[in-house]
Amino acid sequence: MLLLITLVLGQVTWALAGTTGGLGGNVYDERNAPVVGASVTATSPSGTASTTTDTSGHFVFLTLNPDTYTVSIKKDGLNPVSQGGVTVFADNTVQLTLRTEHAIREIGHVSAKAANDLVKAGTTSDVYSVNASTAAAAAALGGGGSLNSAYSALASAPGLYIPSYQQGWSQFVYIRGGKYDQVGFEYDGVPVNRAFDNYAASTLSNNGQQELQVYTGGAPASASAGTISGFINQVIRTGTYPGFGNLEAGIGAPIFYHQARAEAGGATPNRLFSYYVGYTGYDQQYRYFSQANGADVPNLQGVETSPYSAFLNGQFSSPNVSLFAVNNCILDNNGYFIGPFSASAGTPGAKMKPGGMANDPGCFLYGSPEAGQVEGLSDREGVVNFHVGIPHHGDSGRDDVQLLYSVSALHAVAADSPQDYYGTPAFYNATIGADVAAGLALPTAPFNWPDGYIFPQGTAFGQPATGITASQYFFPSSPTNRAFQSQMPFGQRSGQSNDSAILKLQYQHNIGSNAYVRLFGYTFYSDWLMNSPILGRTNQGGLPISSQFAPDYELINHTKGLEFQAADQINPEHPLTLTGNYATSASLRWSNSTYLNGLGSLATSYTDGVNCYVVRAGVDNAGHQYNVGDLGPCYSQAFATVRTFGTFGRPTPPAPAIPGVSFLVTNAKDRGLVSTTTPKFSSFSLTDNWRPNDRLNINAGIRYDRFEYDLGNTSYNGQDFWTAAASREFCYDPTTLFPIRHPQPPGVPPPGGLPVYIDTVGPCPVINGVQTLHPNGMNGALLLSNQYDHTLTSTVWEPRFGFTYTQSPNTVWRFSYARQAEPANVAYVQYDDRSGRAAGSILFGNFFQYGFTTPRHDVGPEIGSNFDLSFERHIPGSDASFKITPFSRVT
Repeated sequence: MLLLITLVLGQVTWALAGTTGGLGGNVYDERNAPVVGASVTATSPSGTASTTTDTSGHFVFLTLNPDTYTVSIKKDGLNPVSQGGVTVFADNTVQLTLRTEHAIREIGHVSAKAANDLVKAGTTSDVYSVNASTAAAAAALGGGGSLNSAYSALASAPGLYIPSYQQGWSQFVYIRGGKYDQVGFEYDGVPVNRAFDNYAASTLSNNGQQELQVYTGGAPASASAGTISGFINQVIRTGTYPGFGNLEAGIGAPIFYHQARAEAGGATPNRLFSYYVGYTGYDQQYRYFSQANGADVPNLQGVETSPYSAFLNGQFSSPNVSLFAVNNCILDNNGYFIGPFSASAGTPGAKMKPGGMANDPGCFLYGSPEAGQVEGLSDREGVVNFHVGIPHHGDSGRDDVQLLYSVSALHAVAADSPQDYYGTPAFYNATIGADVAAGLALPTAPFNWPDGYIFPQGTAFGQPATGITASQYFFPSSPTNRAFQSQMPFGQRSGQSNDSAILKLQYQHNIGSNAYVRLFGYTFYSDWLMNSPILGRTNQGGLPISSQFAPDYELINHTKGLEFQAADQINPEHPLTLTGNYATSASLRWSNSTYLNGLGSLATSYTDGVNCYVVRAGVDNAGHQYNVGDLGPCYSQAFATVRTFGTFGRPTPPAPAIPGVSFLVTNAKDRGLVSTTTPKFSSFSLTDNWRPNDRLNINAGIRYDRFEYDLGNTSYNGQDFWTAAASREFCYDPTTLFPIRHPQPPGVPPPGGLPVYIDTVGPCPVINGVQTLHPNGMNGALLLSNQYDHTLTSTVWEPRFGFTYTQSPNTVWRFSYARQAEPANVAYVQYDDRSGRAAGSILFGNFFQYGFTTPRHDVGPEIGSNFDLSFERHIPGSDASFKITPFSRVT
């Protein structure tokens, strides 16, 4: 049940803003002669624009706000004519042919024609508009999780697929089979695809939304968003005269839902000033399968639980407790519940298959689908949009200044606490009893906060370790008024925040009625913050619980951009548009894992600054014996008994006296994957919208994109030291480039940790007749290195072409081709870890086999060729129309 209360103040009208589109055409009389000097008016809720036809009967509006217009023609001696339903799209020009006749006997005759939405003569792009009324009607199309966003409205557009029952930020949108991260998003003309991951970093709230414009085919050459699978522009309201106000509130039951919205807008009678202000917020909780989270469903066969790859089987006992029984299940090395016959040999609890599956006891989990899912959202959105007109002194025209500011804050909470999964500590302990008895190391409840250790702030890599004492490191965002590693609440849940803010300042100078120049700049802040102490505790000690959210993930992005556009109708057949864009962003991505530092973790090395020396005798995982004082592996903590290091608990253990060798700090800072790459993207385009006759419209353009990445510094915390050690100690197969993994008995998968083979005494081993090599650059071997060019650049030329042919007023053919480029995600072009030791091992263990021998990854842009053909037909004498659109996209 949803109760909606709306209070309207004043007259409710709608207006549009954002990047503009064009509208042009020709007017003819019944003898097919051009009508000269006719008054042409384009009217929409956004406002009214007027012009007159020239000596060829041609008219043009170069800059109209995206909206649906009625175009009217008037001239003394001719019957007035109007055509409604003419939709103007940003970055597109609509071409019309209007016909009238001389008035002889009739007085007051008006000919009117309604344009069908699917039959768009004069528009060369395959584009759809979702107006305010359609968006309101489609609010529940995507399920209850998108009532306050634009995602449900998008699902009503042809060519789009949006999976139902998503919620919150960055929902998946697929346009004509493309990936969700290949879709471009613009907010009032401002591109909001974050360069780091190409996600739409705004929340796509419907606050202040007037219209959604969806490009399913090739995008115009002047589009701000650089993507290859269509793009979506969200148009924001402007103020109107007379003004309007709106208050709205909503509540939902039986699940919790509260929503409120307030908006107001107005303008001076001459529209030299207009304003729009909107604010909305909602809090909502979610249910899965049923209002009781599946507890009232007698049997849920074959439904995969989250987070485990297992199946729900049986009956739920209570709506408040998620997991009630684990029968015959064991945990594999990846933390998944599996049946005993599915486990690899050597896994505690594994059983051999008795010749068939008839006696397989299976692995039955009884639980609620809510466990691990998003339990609730809280969202706050605000937007203000101001326009100021500047009258011209020499003509009747005016310039326009726009100031737009939008801010949003979205917070999500997941039902992933131990209480959500197990109900009570006693039930959890009883559940894992069989696995513990089988030898699996699982912690018992209650659980402690996953706190760790770190050296004091200011400790630098390479400084002497003498006298340094490790400091306590409290898990990020956890309460500070508690004891170190104290008991964590059994109901502790995980959370995620997504915040954004957009500031846009635009100036447009109109030059007569045939030309303009426009300049706008913008800043765009976005973040993605995840915090899951539950998953942190799982990573630290094998807790059999997972989460949708990372333990501590911080992505903060500041984007700045500038766009310049100039357009000129050089003659009735050729309007030219020149567009240039530049954008850069300062970003920080840190997947923090510092909490994993325990008292026994490597913190110092017994080294001369290059090599490491043995402080405890033992063997490496190649079986080579090391004595105290020998040259030894710096990575000796990985599957070896030999030691060359000190720990956070004991930074300077006993060591032999070797000249020039001492304990130095080699794990000084935080740890976790980090990215500080700065992207610098620029483009320019030139477009001609040629109309050789009234039936044919041709749009041709060329676009040039330049993608530059200034890679971050990867030599601030001993990455050079550890990468050099990795090149001496690790081994790889020269025929496949695969790292040589730590050997295990047959059938046993490799354990977690460093998946490499350490051998510093002699050559790498011969495996299956192949002499493996150290990645040291010697004797034909590849070199694992931290030295590389820190600037990565790609350029792409992209032709665009399209046409429409109006066979008749009811039949239109359309074709378009666009070569489009999408820049590589910043996340893909460089890999680094704040811990230098981890940086070296990650570089080798994860990427060496693909030919990446440095932190730099030469990943180029994705390039797609989009072909689109449409046949559009209005059935005469009816309101029905249809459209057939075969398309092809090659990426």
